[in-house]
Amino acid sequence: MQADCPAVWFGNPPTCAGCAAGFRQLQRRRSSAAGFLRRVQPGLSGRRHVGTGVQVCCWCCRYRFRATAQSSGRKGPAEPRLVGIVATPTHARCQSGGDTAMTPLASPVPGLRVGVSALFAPHDTPHARTFMRALAVARNCVPGLARVQWHFLDDGANAVRGAEVARRMIDWKADLVIGHFSSDAAVSAAALYRQAGIALLTPAATIDRLTLEHHNAFRFCPSDRQLAGDLVSWLASRQWRRVHVQADDSAHGQALCVAICEALVRAGLQRVEEPEHADVEVFAGRLKPSREHWQARRQAGSNRPLVLTDDAASPYLGCAEDQRGKTFVIGFGTPDHPGNGCHASALHQTLFAAEPHTYFRESLLMLYVLAELANGGLCAGQLLDALQHTTFNTPLGAVGFDRGELRGAMICVWTPGPTGLTPVTR
Repeated sequence: MQADCPAVWFGNPPTCAGCAAGFRQLQRRRSSAAGFLRRVQPGLSGRRHVGTGVQVCCWCCRYRFRATAQSSGRKGPAEPRLVGIVATPTHARCQSGGDTAMTPLASPVPGLRVGVSALFAPHDTPHARTFMRALAVARNCVPGLARVQWHFLDDGANAVRGAEVARRMIDWKADLVIGHFSSDAAVSAAALYRQAGIALLTPAATIDRLTLEHHNAFRFCPSDRQLAGDLVSWLASRQWRRVHVQADDSAHGQALCVAICEALVRAGLQRVEEPEHADVEVFAGRLKPSREHWQARRQAGSNRPLVLTDDAASPYLGCAEDQRGKTFVIGFGTPDHPGNGCHASALHQTLFAAEPHTYFRESLLMLYVLAELANGGLCAGQLLDALQHTTFNTPLGAVGFDRGELRGAMICVWTPGPTGLTPVTR
């Protein structure tokens, strides 16, 4: 089993930067919290070598990392937070000695330089865990990624940090960047990547502006306008003609709210200002605000149908008794072909003994395309053209783009029940 960048959290110990024992304790706690590979699994020796606290060599020592960390900013004891990692393949064993800093080794085989950016902290969003698990599955199960040089930077799921990450990726001379599943971060980063001629592949940023304004952006999920159009068609099929629409303050929520309102006008449905006058309520936003809004409406005594949007399609939304016909979530769907969904699920089950969550399939699909590009022998200047004009054959189905939009992207509607989310048949 290969060593995985995302299978371990990196950071300085709270005290004594060179203390290997303290670092191992930190790693066990953070790895367990993030749901990554357990140390007891076959093939993982668990060896970790710590230099000054900013360079780490993990497990089988075939990869060397340079990691930087910063405090989370929360009250209480300082806790490291992943900021950046540079990983390059090497066949030399780590020669670290106690507090001696390790010298990064250059890759003996040139390959694509790929930046990876997202919000990596699972305690901030469970989608971070899903994205990191997709990376771990890809590094272990997808041929063609062995020659990739990885550069990990946390975008904080916000616009300011997203732009900062983009500048650092450009300075690192990335050939291509994947991630930025937050629309807030993706939009601010995409413009800088476009100026540098770097393609951005995102598994989950739905905001329309991303592909409409940036020819270098390619998304592996539906857009806001597709989500909004399919949502409004579904509302009309249920005879819910008066709709109350709210959103959180994220760029994703605000943009999706606008798209839904425009779709309501096109469909001849009415947006109402007060929920008491509506047949159905819609809330667009991120997972945590969506969950809080759902709970608040039910605690206020409202039994009006409520529809949440894509980010809420997660087991972390929670379970509920007797919500059929009352609460729904519209989000990313999968093709009807049974093998496509089963393949992603089987890979996830192999490493994590659990069903994958929202965004896993989209992330894995993106990584399959990355592997095709890495195997294609293309130079950096050819990647954009290849993404715009090539159909990639992957185990999850054919992948092609029309002006940055994934052909065949699908929508699904779920309802929460006692055991979690269940697809709605009509």
